[in-house]
Amino acid sequence: RANREASALHRAVVALKQSGESGIVELAGLLSHAEPAVRCMAAAYVLKERTAEALAALRPLARLPDIVGLRAVDTLKRYSRGDLEIR
Repeated sequence: RANREASALHRAVVALKQSGESGIVELAGLLSHAEPAVRCMAAAYVLKERTAEALAALRPLARLPDIVGLRAVDTLKRYSRGDLEIR
């Protein structure tokens, strides 16, 4: 079930990004969402288009002592190495 939900989420994000600037704006709006996991996911997906905003969202998340913190740290590391490819 979790894999199906993750796939559905990914398809929705890809569709938003393919819709152009309006989709990016919608995703970037999630960078201020109340839920840390949503902010982390949104930051990863808009990192290429909204780098400064995404990094500003990820850095405080990376200090969280939970799975969201680990995901943020991993995203930041992959970004700094230049091997982050999220479409």
